Amino acid sequence: MRKGFMDPMTRVARQRRARRGKSQEDGLTFIELLMAMTLLTIGLSAVLGLITMAMGTNNRNKKDTTAVLLAQNVVELLANVPASVDNRTIQLVDCAGNTWNISTTPGGAPLVSGTTNIDFTNAYTTDGYSMRYVTCGPPGQMAVYDVRWNLDHPGGNAFLKRVTVGARQMGGTEKSSAILFAMPVQIKTVIGI
Repeated sequence: MRKGFMDPMTRVARQRRARRGKSQEDGLTFIELLMAMTLLTIGLSAVLGLITMAMGTNNRNKKDTTAVLLAQNVVELLANVPASVDNRTIQLVDCAGNTWNISTTPGGAPLVSGTTNIDFTNAYTTDGYSMRYVTCGPPGQMAVYDVRWNLDHPGGNAFLKRVTVGARQMGGTEKSSAILFAMPVQIKTVIGI
């Protein structure tokens, strides 16, 4: 016999042996296809949920970062004034053109009882210790942040000033409360001399 040549009867016998146990029709049944599509749908839904959650977390982090930067800006402005100077007013202008006065006189936004944290449950005031700072983003996108601060001389020492600044993003309207998932940022420092 030639190399690579197979007797036709042997070939038919091998094919019959290979087909035993299989149905005459190869392929997927409708039930198998339905099960595969169901599993694929469940998997894709889970991935979509993760992507949505990641986008929300990214947005929340952006808002928290902006609040930290605003609070840090107020702290730095107050730190540039000696602690013993209590009657100076610093001005800060936001991107909407609003001019905000920052008072260096001890006092300011109320604190949560028994803590040194700014109390955001009290009504907003504009007495030199709070502002509704507007940040500008891409065209037409503005965000308003409620920034409040409190100053005091710890232990009555006129050469030390404790500064507490809190900031949080506000909702879309003047009457709306802060966005619930973004806790207010609190920055505290002590200024000397």
